[in-house]
Amino acid sequence: MGSHKILLVNDHLDRFGIGRYIFQVYNSFARMQPDNYSFELLMQNMGKHYTADTSDTQVQYRHAWARQGGFGKYYDIMAYFYFPRKIPDGYSLYHISSQMMGRSAVFRSPSVVTCHDLISYKVKSNNPRLNQYLRRKQVAALTQAAAIIFTSLHTRNDFLSLFDYPGRNMAVIPLAAGELYQPRDKITCRTELGLPLERPIILHVGAEAYRKNMPVLLRAVHSAKKQVPDILLIRIGPQRKESRELVKKLRLETNVLYVGKQAEENLVKYYNAADLFAFPSTYEGFGLPAIEAMKSGCPLVASNATSIPEITGDAAILHHPEDVDALADSILTILNSKPVQEEYSRRGIERAKHFSWQNTARKTLDVYRSILEG
Repeated sequence: MGSHKILLVNDHLDRFGIGRYIFQVYNSFARMQPDNYSFELLMQNMGKHYTADTSDTQVQYRHAWARQGGFGKYYDIMAYFYFPRKIPDGYSLYHISSQMMGRSAVFRSPSVVTCHDLISYKVKSNNPRLNQYLRRKQVAALTQAAAIIFTSLHTRNDFLSLFDYPGRNMAVIPLAAGELYQPRDKITCRTELGLPLERPIILHVGAEAYRKNMPVLLRAVHSAKKQVPDILLIRIGPQRKESRELVKKLRLETNVLYVGKQAEENLVKYYNAADLFAFPSTYEGFGLPAIEAMKSGCPLVASNATSIPEITGDAAILHHPEDVDALADSILTILNSKPVQEEYSRRGIERAKHFSWQNTARKTLDVYRSILEG
């Protein structure tokens, strides 16, 4: 048992985004076993069916009257008013997994908070006003933290454009993709997933928040379809009503396939089954799917907005996020040229080598040490 006890506090499941980040860091610490440090995990705001995987994980459940899932009204109310007060005492340092739990830094010190994005301030939201208000208050509370970890330089700059955080600890520590993400045989992956073997496939992964820019992607597919009639866009994630209506309006019913959320073991196959990955977002605090695609060897077409160029370097064909024609041209450039496809696959694999969870964990530990050891 180390002399410094660290509690990692998280309220996201490990399948996506923030949850995947903190679980990867936590598991990396377990493999590293740094001298004089020990680590525990607290899962807050969990639904009644959640079960922890390890004995050193504490779980705090939502009240019975709260909806048992998702990030709606009850999540934001309880994350702001209730759960920050429920973090146990007795730890040397608290690492709060995201800005959506930022108020925890007011109640437990010293705290490190990871800020993944400034969506609540910078982006038109799908969320009701109450959710938006509470999330902004969570972000504002980050100024009380002993240190803030930002997942990209762009996110750090966004934060500093809104808040004064002088003379404090700040670090930019990027995310990564796990070892499951690697190049695999395309035909094998398509066969295992039950996908057509010959059709050109575009992949998009994530939610359909406004910032994900789905109307532009769907219109670009509609445009590309004129040259490639059997083009197929696979969407992993939920479908909003607006997208369903646009698919119908553009007559893309046979060109767009929604498959819903996928376990990571399947997700890696979809990256390898696709001929390219499209990432047209108008705002990303980091953009984890871009790293996953690159590490899988899936050629990447993306927007040039916010943190995306910082993450992709020269390993993607970039365009303005609102330029439908440019996105369609980029898609066709990849689909119509095997050498271009192979070149961007190679570039993506090389670029992804700059990102690893071990490196993320090591730099995170450096932040802890800067607080606890001076």
